[in-house]
Amino acid sequence: MHHFCSVPLLVVVVWLCGGIRAQLQPDSCVFPDEPARGQVGTHITISGTTLLGFTGGTGVVSVTLAGVEATVVDSNDTHVVAAAGSGTGSGDIVLTSNTGAQAVQPDGWVYLPSGEINQTSPTNGQVGTRVTLIGTDLLGGGSSLTTVTLANVTVSEIVSATDTHVVVVAASASPSIGSVELIANTGARVGGNVTFEYLAVGTIDTVFPAQGQVGTIVTINGTSLFGHGDSIAQVLLNGVIATVRNESNAEVVVVAGAGTTGVGNVTIIADSGARISASGVWEYLETAALTAVEPSSGQFGTRITLSGARLRGGGTGIASAFVGTFSASVTVANDTHIEAVIDGGPSREETVSVGVVSDTGATTVLGSSFTFVDRPSILSVSPDTGRGGASVVIIGSLCGGGSGIVNVTFAGLAVTTITSASCTRVEAIAADFGANITGDVITTANTGAKAVLTSGFTYLADGEIVGVVPSAGQGGTVVTLTGSLLLGGGPDRPTVSLAGADAFVRNGFTESSIVAVALASSSAGGLGDIIITGSSGVVTRLIDGFTFSRIDSVTPSFGQRGTVITIQGIALLAGGENVSVIRLTSGVAVQVLEANSTRIVAVLGPATVTSDTLNDVRIEMENGQAVEGDGVFTYRVAGDVSSVVPVSGQQGTLITIRGQRLLGHGTSHVGATVAGVDAEILSSNDTFVLLAAGTNDATTGDIILVADTGATVILDDGTAGVPGDEWRYVSAGNITDVSPASGQAGTLVTITGTRLLGGGSAITSVSLAGITSTAILSSSETEVVLSAGEYAGHCRVLGELLFEGACVATCPSGTYAARGIEDRCEPCHSTCATCSGADADDCNACPAALTLASGSCGSFCLSTGGSFTNGTGCSACHDNCTDCVGGLETDCITCQSGTVRLGRECFTSCPAGYFFDDSTAQCLECMQGCTVCTSRTQCQDVLSVRVIADTGAFVQRNTTWAYNVAGVISTVSPSSGQ
Repeated sequence: MHHFCSVPLLVVVVWLCGGIRAQLQPDSCVFPDEPARGQVGTHITISGTTLLGFTGGTGVVSVTLAGVEATVVDSNDTHVVAAAGSGTGSGDIVLTSNTGAQAVQPDGWVYLPSGEINQTSPTNGQVGTRVTLIGTDLLGGGSSLTTVTLANVTVSEIVSATDTHVVVVAASASPSIGSVELIANTGARVGGNVTFEYLAVGTIDTVFPAQGQVGTIVTINGTSLFGHGDSIAQVLLNGVIATVRNESNAEVVVVAGAGTTGVGNVTIIADSGARISASGVWEYLETAALTAVEPSSGQFGTRITLSGARLRGGGTGIASAFVGTFSASVTVANDTHIEAVIDGGPSREETVSVGVVSDTGATTVLGSSFTFVDRPSILSVSPDTGRGGASVVIIGSLCGGGSGIVNVTFAGLAVTTITSASCTRVEAIAADFGANITGDVITTANTGAKAVLTSGFTYLADGEIVGVVPSAGQGGTVVTLTGSLLLGGGPDRPTVSLAGADAFVRNGFTESSIVAVALASSSAGGLGDIIITGSSGVVTRLIDGFTFSRIDSVTPSFGQRGTVITIQGIALLAGGENVSVIRLTSGVAVQVLEANSTRIVAVLGPATVTSDTLNDVRIEMENGQAVEGDGVFTYRVAGDVSSVVPVSGQQGTLITIRGQRLLGHGTSHVGATVAGVDAEILSSNDTFVLLAAGTNDATTGDIILVADTGATVILDDGTAGVPGDEWRYVSAGNITDVSPASGQAGTLVTITGTRLLGGGSAITSVSLAGITSTAILSSSETEVVLSAGEYAGHCRVLGELLFEGACVATCPSGTYAARGIEDRCEPCHSTCATCSGADADDCNACPAALTLASGSCGSFCLSTGGSFTNGTGCSACHDNCTDCVGGLETDCITCQSGTVRLGRECFTSCPAGYFFDDSTAQCLECMQGCTVCTSRTQCQDVLSVRVIADTGAFVQRNTTWAYNVAGVISTVSPSSGQ
C-alpha cells in the first residue's frame, strides 16, 4: 500500500521517483493511490527525490501531463511546479531535466472536463452591478475561486461560487466589452463564449437642495441613475437611507431621513447593485427646534407666534404650518419667529402638536404645545334684521381663549361702533350696507379667535339698483343705473363707485335713474360692487354689479404683419358679445381668431414703421363700448427679402432666400409657400432661408415665410427685384421610359422624357430604387445616361453583420454569424438559446426548459410532444405551438399546420421584409432594403426613379426600377492561360 502525499492549498501535489528510468530507486519514492486531477491552468506541485536526475541536471525543461505539455513555473531536485495545458483524458506525468533525465508517474494525471460559462446576467453594467455567471464546472476542479475578470477587469467582490453559479460584483472600469474568465484556487481557468460590457457609469449632476434635515425633499438629477438596472433599490444621503418618492433614469426624488450634522456623499444603489455616487454634495444641517407657541391656547382664527431655531430647516421659507389636524395660514416667517392664523378647530377642548413644514419639506414639530379651547359660539343676535344705525346685541361664548372683542362684522361689513363688549355680550351699531342681503355675524377676539353665526343678520334697504347698462367697462364708460330710491332721499348730487373706481354723476339724476361716467383708475380691475351714496348719507349697493375692464398683457409684446397676438385681461368684451375691430396706434388686426371676456387672439395687419414703435391697443365692441391698453405692444420693422435664387423652377428646386428679419421677430420658421404651394424648409435663420419647391403646375406667385409667431415675410414687400415680385413655376418634367428596368451596380441606364433638367442646366444625381448614383455620363432635357450605384446589401465596416436592418459588431443571443454574400446574423435552431450554426446539434446553451447534451437541447417532455418541462412535470404548450420551450405564444419550437414561425412565434404568414424558408421551416429576413421577396436573392420590390438637377429640381417616376442581387464569381476555369 502506497501513501498519498499531502496537498498544499492551491496546488495538486504528486510524488515521483527521480533520475533516468534505468537509474530509478523505488525505495526513495512514495506514489499516491489516486492520480492527480485538474484542467487547463491548474497548478500542480510535483515533489519527489532526484527529480533532476543523477547526472547533474540543473533544471526541469519539460513537464507533460497525459501527453500534454505543461508550463514549468519552478523546479529543483525535490520540487517542480507546472501549469496544466489544455487537454483531455488521462496518462503519465513525465518530467524531463536539462540533461535529458526523466522522472515518471505512470497514470498520474486525469484531465477533468473543462468548465464553461454559458450565460451572464446581466450582460452589461457598471461599477457595483451584481453579475451572475451560469455554466458547468465553473470551479475548474478546485474548491473556490481566487479571481474573476469581466472584460479584463478584476471584480471587486466574489459573493458566492459553485460549480454552476458564480455571483460577483463589478469593479470600476471604463466603457468596454470583453470576455469573462474565472480562476480557481488550483489555478484552473474557466471561460466561455460569453462577454460582459462595461457601460458608461451613471452620473449625479445636481442635488437640490444641497442641504437639509429629516423630511427635506431632495431632487437628484443626472444620467443613467438606474446604473443600467431597472429601478432604484436605495438612496443614501451622507450614509443615511432616504425614502424614494419618485424615480427615473434622469431624476430621483427622495425624502431625507434623520442624520447627524455633516457633509457627505449622495449614493444611489440600483436593483442590480450598481452604485452611482457624488462626493461632498449633501450636508445634514443641525435639526430645527420649535421651542414655544404663544398663546398656548385658543381656537379657530387665533393668531399664534412660534419661536425656535432654524425653523426653515435649511430652506428659504415656510410652505405650511399646522395645529393638530388643522392648517394655519403663515403671515410672517424667518428662522426663529413664525406668525400664523389658525384656519379651523375642533368643537371641544383638545391638546395637540404644532408644526411647520419648510419649502424643502423639512418638518419641525413641538408636541402637545397648544390647547384648543371650546369653540367660540354666538347664541343669539337681537335684532337679527335692520338698517344702518341699528343697535344689535350679540350673546354667546365669544372670546375663544382671548380676553376681549376687537371687531364685529355683519355680512362682511364692519359695524360702525362697538358700544360695549365682553366675552359673553357685545353691543354694536350696524353700518349702512345699502342692499337687502343676509350674511354671517362674526366677532373677532384680540387673539384672532372668531365666533361665527351663519346667516345671522339681514340688512334691510329702502333703495334698490335693478339695472346696470353696460355692466362692464373702463375709464370713460357711460353707465346707466336704474332702480328705486337711489338718492336715499337726499336732494343733492350723489357719489357713485363702480367696482372700486370713482365715477362722475351727470346732471339729471333722479331716485329711479342715475347716469355716471367711470373715471380711469390704475388700481381698479375686476368684478365689484356698485355703491351709490346719497347726499343724506344713505347707501344703496348692488353686490358684484360692475366689472372694470382691463388689458393685462399682450403676448408677444412685439411683432409685425401676421404676428398672432394674445390679449389677456378682465372683461375685455366690456359687457358686449362680439369684437368689432382691434385697433393699434400703427395698424389694425386683420382677423380675430378667438374672443371672450378674458382672452382675445388676433392676427395683426401690416404697419409702416421705420423703427420700434410703441402702440396702444383699443378693442372696440359692436355695442359701441371699447377697452384700451396704453403702450402694451411694439410694432417692429417688417422683414425684407433682398434676393431670391433661382427665380423659377419646378418640384424640388432649391430656392435660396436672403434678407433681413426673415424670422419676422419670431424664433423659427414653421411654414413657407411658393406660388401658393407648401415648400419644404431645409434651413433657415434671420437672414437666410433654403426652401425646396413643392409640386405645382406652370404658374407664378408670391413667396411667403411664416414664423412661429404667425408673422409673415413676403417677397412682394421686399427689395429683391424679382420680375413681377413673383416666383415662376416652369412646366413639370416627365419620365417616359427607363431602360433597362432592372440591374445591379454598374448597369448603364438610359432615362428618357421631357423637361428632365427641371429648369436647371445639368443633372447631378439619379436615385434608382433609393440608391443614389452621381456617375452621370450625359444629361439633357430629354435623356439622361448613368451608371447604377452600388446596392448596399452588406455592412460597410469590415467584420460587422446585418441584423434586423442594422449593422452590428456581434450577433445577439439566439443568432449566429453567417458569412456569405450578405454577412448577417441568422437565427439559431428554435431549440437553442445560443448557437454556432443553424442546426439542432449546433447549440451552445439551451432555454431553461431544455438540457444540453452533445450540442443538442432536449427534454423528456419535448420528446413526448406538445409539452415542456415545468418543475418536475410536463405542462401543455400554447395552442399556437406543436412543440415549445414554455407556455407562452412566444415559446414555440414548431407551429400548428397552416401557420409559419418567426423566431419562436407563429403567424399566418411572414410579415413584410421576410420570406418563408423551406429548408429551415421559418421566416427569414429578405435581402437588405427589400420589403417583398421570395428568397434571399429574389426581391420583388419595384421602386421609383428620380432625376435630380443642379437646382435641386427633380423629376420622378414610380414603380420603374428594381435592383438585382449582385452576381458572385464562384469558380474560374481554367484558372490560368494566355
